[in-house]
Amino acid sequence: QTPTAEQNILGKLEEMLAQMIVRYGERELYTEEDEEGNEYVVSVATYIQAELANDELELQVPLHKRILVEAVAHAREPEFQAHRYFISHSDAAFSHACTELASNRYQLSKYHERMSGLSNPEDIRKVKQAEISDTVGMLVINYKCAVLRDEMRKLLRSLQDPALSDPNQYLTIMTAWKEKHEVLQFIEKKEGDRVILPPNA
Repeated sequence: QTPTAEQNILGKLEEMLAQMIVRYGERELYTEEDEEGNEYVVSVATYIQAELANDELELQVPLHKRILVEAVAHAREPEFQAHRYFISHSDAAFSHACTELASNRYQLSKYHERMSGLSNPEDIRKVKQAEISDTVGMLVINYKCAVLRDEMRKLLRSLQDPALSDPNQYLTIMTAWKEKHEVLQFIEKKEGDRVILPPNA
């Protein structure tokens, strides 16, 4: 069955999330405190994992799932560097797939315009950190919206099934569609103009 445009976009967004994990999985986004008041770092990998778990979502492609699982498992190790870890992984096939994934680059031009006039390494680091933080945040929101749109499309398609004759089943599907639509509207308020168009979407 040929993927729909929505599914193509969903696949590209998931791939871009996996790319960010391979390249920057250990990078700090911000710090939080646990229940005992101990401060801990929320990294790119742990942020993506937590955000997806909050909405009971998960990555669909086995390669991407494995990348996220392994990045989260090592995220709190002081010497962990995601890019080095994945491209030199002992599993040669996995390492090759990660290397190919990381080589497909895209840029957010506004950040590169800002960095072009900077010479201080610390200023460049801060702009780069802002780019990573904003990109990950946008990708997660876009991915959630794409998943919901795809699920809503599948629900509407199920209503066209000639075998669907039970009014209660029809009502159940419509209720599920409405619930997802309400969640989508809530997330879209966050999404706003923060939309990343996947390459070749």
